[in-house]
Amino acid sequence: MQCDRVTLFMVNHISHDMWTRFGGHDTRISLDVGLAGWVARNGLPIYIDDAQMDSRFDKKVDSVTGYTTNNILFIPLSDQRKRICGVLECVNKTRKDIDPISQEEITIVSAFTTEDKVMALLLASQLGISLGHIREDDLRKKRICVLKDAINAPELFCSVTQGSLDPENLSVIRVVEKMEVILQDILKTPYTKLFFLEHHEHHARPKGSGPAPKGLENRLWYITKEIDSVTFRKVSVKKFFSTGSGIAGEVVTTEDLVVIPNVLNDQRYNTYHDLNTHGMGLIAVPIRSPFTSSAIGVVQVGRADTFGAETVGDYTPEERRAERESVESVVELAAQVAMTFETFQIVEAERELLEHERQIAIRDNEKVLRRLFQKWRREKEAEEGKFVISINRSVP
Repeated sequence: MQCDRVTLFMVNHISHDMWTRFGGHDTRISLDVGLAGWVARNGLPIYIDDAQMDSRFDKKVDSVTGYTTNNILFIPLSDQRKRICGVLECVNKTRKDIDPISQEEITIVSAFTTEDKVMALLLASQLGISLGHIREDDLRKKRICVLKDAINAPELFCSVTQGSLDPENLSVIRVVEKMEVILQDILKTPYTKLFFLEHHEHHARPKGSGPAPKGLENRLWYITKEIDSVTFRKVSVKKFFSTGSGIAGEVVTTEDLVVIPNVLNDQRYNTYHDLNTHGMGLIAVPIRSPFTSSAIGVVQVGRADTFGAETVGDYTPEERRAERESVESVVELAAQVAMTFETFQIVEAERELLEHERQIAIRDNEKVLRRLFQKWRREKEAEEGKFVISINRSVP
């Protein structure tokens, strides 16, 4: 193209922005800003001979970098499904010339010719299709990785409760933290959060049996880090809140999953308790007891913004399939979480029962020992009494 600079912007219709790599870092720009955003929104090429005089041109980049944009050519990139997937930017057309004074070859700013524009359109058509295939192939690879991890999930969750009969390892906080780490590894996301109902009485209540007794099942808890007032170190503690608050409260109450592309625009979102997705979408799935099928908790997962478009036209069949499989994988993992948590509860109940029986045995042993000691003492005192009497009788 014989131009000074060429930039490729990758369009993301879901997050309504585009990104490019500049200076070794990814830079994101809204589709509502600048000429590139206009091309991405409208799908039409633009050629501007004087960019500084066009109101659509964003002059912030030039002011930061000190670069001067004279003429500029924008070409939209369409994938195999005729959807805009990128924008090609060509800045400051140049040509070689001879300096009349020094007779040396120099580079001067020129104007884009008709041949340049036709060549750019041909290149853009091939580049757009290639990018579309690369993106779909990347989605397929991600799905395959998720499926492989899902196959190994049962073994990973089984390892959570290993050593749970050891009193030092018998901690519901440690078990929940381990499960959150496993979810992060399998789903390839740093943002996961588990919530559980406060009381265990829900195990005995089948689904649809009506509301819980007053004072029961009215609170959810999750694990958070707090500063210990004595050691001034971060420790894991339970945090409680009402089931009538936040997305987690709604999911455990209605027992329906929730998929939200942008939590900040959802009135149900509770910034204090619900998962902080850091700009990503949110999948919230109920954790159902394997014994009663009733909800005993909630899994919240932050998902990448490549999924979850709210309109059909915003994403391809591959992306829709990836989104569906993403939700299904969270549902399947929620079942693994439920089985692990309920198994741990059974082990904990058995240990509590054994500890209770041990304490009863200790108390019973203490009673037996006390009775034996009292019997021995009475016998000892009786013998001492007989000895005193015999001495008295023997004295004249």
